[in-house]
Amino acid sequence: MEIKREKNSVVKDQYIYTFTENDRTLKILFASNLDLYISIYDNSLRKIKGNETKDFYITKENYAVYSLFEELYEKIITGNVYPEDSAIFKHTNNFNSERNLRIAIEKGLINYDDEIEWYCDDYPMGEGDSMKIIKEDDRFKILFERHKSPEKGMYEDLYVRICNSGSRYLPFNSCFMDFYNKLQKIDPDNYQMHLEEFIYKQKVKK
Repeated sequence: MEIKREKNSVVKDQYIYTFTENDRTLKILFASNLDLYISIYDNSLRKIKGNETKDFYITKENYAVYSLFEELYEKIITGNVYPEDSAIFKHTNNFNSERNLRIAIEKGLINYDDEIEWYCDDYPMGEGDSMKIIKEDDRFKILFERHKSPEKGMYEDLYVRICNSGSRYLPFNSCFMDFYNKLQKIDPDNYQMHLEEFIYKQKVKK
């Protein structure tokens, strides 16, 4: 997997991250509207029609990135959105893990297979694009799906918008923002290999 980090020309002091494997790219950026966007596209830039899916795998090949996805997944699945020793947790006692889990289940953010599915905040539930995060052995499957919508079909990418104001999935947007802020600290041009990466690569070779 090739990782690139480039300066965001629109939002000051922020980076855009792209992860590329073969002919497919996953892109994560923070936009000028203060919302987070995660998208996937083929490098052929073929236009995508309705009811189409694309997936991308995050493995331990880069353990720093894998660890951030693992932390994101665990926060949502357990409902532990904020660390218990954080100021925001103490200020919002109502947002405990039990209450958060009820919200996640009611909104369809998590299902009984422990999959996370976020529908794009640009569209009503069930329309537009959605993104699933599925935990598998030693990897996370990021699965995008384009659902029926009359406005779709002219773009080359599948994407989800994660709103920081007015999202149907509040307060779980903060999990993605924490993930993004920690991702900003990873410099692919100055990266030290982790022991877990060596173990994973040896396992793949067998």
